[in-house]
Amino acid sequence: MPNTKVNSLEQEKKLGELKVGDRIIHTTFGKGLIRSIHENGVLAEINFNEEIKRMNLEVLVTENLITRI
Repeated sequence: MPNTKVNSLEQEKKLGELKVGDRIIHTTFGKGLIRSIHENGVLAEINFNEEIKRMNLEVLVTENLITRI
């Protein structure tokens, strides 16, 4: 059984490391650029090939949907 407290701490660290200007890869949308972060670091606008999407960073990190490149 995985240690959820450790996983939670790792996820918080990953979430805190994301910043405006970071390049990411999303499992569905591919390469993107974080344009802005709002709502206490939770909501981000990410540019995927000129299409801007508002996404919840907590969900993206928790579900391992993005990777920083």
